Amino acid sequence: MMPSHAGSPSPGPARLTIETPAPGVRLLGVNGVLDSGAGARLLRLIDSQLLLARGGHKRVVGVIVDVSQLEALERGGSQAIEHARYACTRRNIEFAIAGHPSGLTAASVSARTRLGQVRSFPTVDAALRSVARDSVADRHEAAAHLGTN
Repeated sequence: MMPSHAGSPSPGPARLTIETPAPGVRLLGVNGVLDSGAGARLLRLIDSQLLLARGGHKRVVGVIVDVSQLEALERGGSQAIEHARYACTRRNIEFAIAGHPSGLTAASVSARTRLGQVRSFPTVDAALRSVARDSVADRHEAAAHLGTN
């Protein structure tokens, strides 16, 4: 962790939150530093939601990670987001990040490149609209496919 500058507190460990802002959509908030430890916690949180969905206990159509309160992205953080995207898309679950964190300005080029491959939106509302629209389109497509068989 970098030393704090006079008058500005040093970034703290990430605090993670989870909400359900729309049916089937999980919003995970990241507040603080996303490093390898916090990235592992984020992955466990997402994995628990995917396990509930796979077991039929909860319907999950989308996962949005809100990074607007991210203070810093350190080693392991971008890899965790990249792996979360992979785990979700493998199960046909929409995955996106939302927000423009100031913590990305000091992130490494490789971390920014990794995140550049993830669907991102300027706000949570924009991500919610897109995920909801995509999940409705997928349901209509699946229903049409079932109707033709």
